[in-house]
Amino acid sequence: MFNIVNNRRYTAGYKQLNTAQDASKANRQASRVSKENPLATHRSAIKRHRQSLIRRARNRALKSRMKTAVKALHQAIEAKEKDAIEKQLSQTTSILAKTASKGIIHKNTAARKISRLTRRANAAVQANA
Repeated sequence: MFNIVNNRRYTAGYKQLNTAQDASKANRQASRVSKENPLATHRSAIKRHRQSLIRRARNRALKSRMKTAVKALHQAIEAKEKDAIEKQLSQTTSILAKTASKGIIHKNTAARKISRLTRRANAAVQANA
């Protein structure tokens, strides 16, 4: 990747790096940890890295699903539709509980969100009645 000439590093046919700071920056970028270039070298550590990437993707998807459900409930509350609020509240409550049971959010966080959303939904339903 780099050729060392007279204590200076040059990239192979690309751009000259004059200072040590430029060279260290290029080294950091070249050695970034990624799916193709894991930091780990042992088989067990590489497997752990692979597992962490899978778990991260799953956690992000579930967290996104939770946030989308909460937003949909807020929209139903703003629209003041009783049937939509009740349906969306039950779906959102279920999704929040599942997210907490899988450890993506803390159980107390889920309980707090459920409580606040339920209070808002009940207030909106009673205001419309």
